[in-house]
Amino acid sequence: MKRRILPILLSAVLAVAMPITSFAAPVKKDLTPAEAQEIANKHDYRAYEILVGNINANNELAEIEFGSDWSEDIEDALVAAIGLKKGAEAKEVAEAISKFDSTTAEGIAEAIAKVVPKDGGYAVAADKTITGTTLTKDAGYYLIVDVTTGLEGDDSVYINRSQLQVVKKGAAVAINAKLEAIQSWKGVKDVNDSTGEADTDWQKSADYDIGDEIPFMIAATVPHDIAYYGEYEYVFHDDQSEGLTFKQIDKVTLDGTPVDAKYYDAVDDGNDFTVTFADITKIPGIKGNSELVVEYTSTLNDKAVFGETGNPNEFYIEFTNDKGGKGKTPVDIAIVFTFKPVINKVDQNTEPLEGASFKLEKLVKGTDGDEANWTVIDKYTQEIDGTALSTFEFKGIDDGFYRITETKIPNGYNGMDPIYFEVRVTHVYDVVPANRLAIQVLSLDGQDLTNPNTKIGDLGDLTPHFTATEETGVIDTSIINQNGVVLPSTGGIGTTIFYVIGGVLVVGAVVLLIVRRRMRNEEE
Repeated sequence: MKRRILPILLSAVLAVAMPITSFAAPVKKDLTPAEAQEIANKHDYRAYEILVGNINANNELAEIEFGSDWSEDIEDALVAAIGLKKGAEAKEVAEAISKFDSTTAEGIAEAIAKVVPKDGGYAVAADKTITGTTLTKDAGYYLIVDVTTGLEGDDSVYINRSQLQVVKKGAAVAINAKLEAIQSWKGVKDVNDSTGEADTDWQKSADYDIGDEIPFMIAATVPHDIAYYGEYEYVFHDDQSEGLTFKQIDKVTLDGTPVDAKYYDAVDDGNDFTVTFADITKIPGIKGNSELVVEYTSTLNDKAVFGETGNPNEFYIEFTNDKGGKGKTPVDIAIVFTFKPVINKVDQNTEPLEGASFKLEKLVKGTDGDEANWTVIDKYTQEIDGTALSTFEFKGIDDGFYRITETKIPNGYNGMDPIYFEVRVTHVYDVVPANRLAIQVLSLDGQDLTNPNTKIGDLGDLTPHFTATEETGVIDTSIINQNGVVLPSTGGIGTTIFYVIGGVLVVGAVVLLIVRRRMRNEEE
């Protein structure tokens, strides 16, 4: 029996502005000087005069007195932070602070910043830059605080840590603003059920059968200065299209190490879900620029969209910290594609033909190196709700090896051989919006595709048996049944009548032969 083989080549082109690369985890992006300056211009700083004095020949602060912004609240904060003696003189305060290294001094600055009034001190010069600004007040010890507000929804919201600096009168002081953006990513993995080949890295798109479970990943970076926040909330928002149904969280990791479920709360809201980290500073092992990753599974359901639109899955995070920073990262998207085979049953005159039934099978490779087996993934009877069918629309499929078998043949017609075909999907990322989805359908007779390791070489100019519609993702063909003579089956008259007639003819011939011999003998 000669098999008809229909390899189908699908090239799904997703218009997103990114290079053709895969990624295993988020990679922090460095800002250009222009981007850093743009962010800096959104921030406001205030300077608080803590101690004043004169700069001596050794470039030290001498003749120290309390500054105009010194308060009992600041004193209490220093008592708690460094064990300062209550009621200490200004010189003793300066000596106590000077004993600590720069890292600890930053912590001391944060302790003081929590108790100073947001509208106190004085605003630094309006022409501030990321390299510094000029303080025109007396020489002294100043606290510089980032008091920026109103950046809700801006992905570059980083409220910078506070600074304690000794400043000469009229000298420029660097603000040392840390200018960067919290970044978030989303990815999906793909697998070919027939060959067992699967993505090892996270991708931006994949293709699946309806009913398949799909692995996704959502991730975000952690601020470089996370140690200086008392509290930092991250809320992961994952908004899925109707064709995707959230199933479960598989694992949560910080720099590859599992995170205990007590540090987050997952809430499923139909197609969408959130993962809330009430305070990421409490997660063990967290540090600046850490990567927080959530892996989960969703299912491609019966509401899936076929073709180039696909089934997008959007992700972003909202974050809020105790320094007043509140923001939202840009939306990132991963898309799942699926395709729909359509069989049109016709007679030899290409007229619709009713009374057939079909099943669609997929060659599925077993686990642990087991042999691949044909598995029924969809089937049709000859009628639905009493209505006879001549067109059969199978549910969404992805890449792999398939065969369509006629399980019921229309009365008075000959059956068809099974149709074997291969679906190949190639995802290409391009910045050209026109390159959305290109589908090429080719057919090849005589190629054995029952072996999932078979590789098709140069197909050349072949006649397509399937027609593909790029926009809808429909792959359709017409299957012809020829009418002809069908021998009776067991239970009817069968072949008995032929044996009876044949026997009668044989007996008649024998009788005729005997009669002729007798007549010849009598004549002699």
